Amino acid sequence: PLDGNMIFPLMVYGNQDNVPLVFKVYDTRTETYYDIDEKLTFTVDMHLGNGFDPVVMNISGQPEVYSVGDPYPNPFNPIVNFDLTLTEESYVKVSIYDIAGHKVSIAHDGILDARKHKIFWLANDYASGIYFFKVEIDNQNPIHKKIILLK
Repeated sequence: PLDGNMIFPLMVYGNQDNVPLVFKVYDTRTETYYDIDEKLTFTVDMHLGNGFDPVVMNISGQPEVYSVGDPYPNPFNPIVNFDLTLTEESYVKVSIYDIAGHKVSIAHDGILDARKHKIFWLANDYASGIYFFKVEIDNQNPIHKKIILLK
């Protein structure tokens, strides 16, 4: 729009009336989820806002409890690292999968305290190729990252 803000068109479909809608924003730079302060209730055939008069939603100042950095170096041989920042003590499980989706290793499985951590995977006994690591933190949505092992 002319005021320099960003507009994200959104369509929501449903069969039930009076259902609360909750929104989140994902920042790809920090890989962090943020809550949206405004709450809406879905009603059948509702129409809210347009390009000239949008529904304004504000991001809450509190991020989710983690951020996961990009793997480095990538491609790697034989160790790959990534940074994990937690804002509160959390259960963290980091699993490594091969290109076929088979779990081949676990890089971490346990409780970590609130701070920045460096997680690594030593791949001495694995063949060159594409792998993925999956980061699971408490009950949050898992994060997946692609890594390439070159020997």
